[in-house]
Amino acid sequence: MKLLEKTYKKYRNQHNQINREGDVAIYEIISPESGRVLAYEVFEVVKNMERTIAGVKIGASESTPGNEQWGSIGFTIWQKSAAFAKAGVIQKNIDKRIYNQSKTCNGKNRDIS
Repeated sequence: MKLLEKTYKKYRNQHNQINREGDVAIYEIISPESGRVLAYEVFEVVKNMERTIAGVKIGASESTPGNEQWGSIGFTIWQKSAAFAKAGVIQKNIDKRIYNQSKTCNGKNRDIS
């Protein structure tokens, strides 16, 4: 699986990963003009399965949430301390979702990743 890049550009701004624990990542957004941190993006890393589009095979990869997922598993936060706090909330939501999925297995062992 291709992992999420530690740095990338989006909307002219530089995004640098400053923390990743499991499937929760925090990136700082840096202005190209001033070099100042503008905000932080905190999100659950999306796992994309291998797929074929228009006859082209695309390998499994990680990505940031799409626009339609922003506000549910991805957030823009203005303060670093608040970004780390939000990362904790996202991880708790992931843990809760995994726990609930395991309860619906009816005692059968299944991969829920």
